[in-house]
Amino acid sequence: MDFSSTVRIFISTVGYTAFGLVVFALAFWIIVKVTPFSIRKEIQEDQNTSLAVLIGSVILGLAIIISVYRQRRSLDPQDMQLLKW
Repeated sequence: MDFSSTVRIFISTVGYTAFGLVVFALAFWIIVKVTPFSIRKEIQEDQNTSLAVLIGSVILGLAIIISVYRQRRSLDPQDMQLLKW
């Protein structure tokens, strides 16, 4: 592995990390705006565990989607032929 390849991979990783953080922030902002109650109050004061699990599930689902997209973008075109159904 040469230096230019390492730099390309590093920049790609930083880019996808920033993209993931923006998507997570946007998803959380949408959840806060859509719900008619205070999420912070429900989780911290009322100890609403099910709401915390729901938000965690949304974040995990987004992480899986972003990681699959990232992996498919980094494969060679020959490898992509193997993944087609």
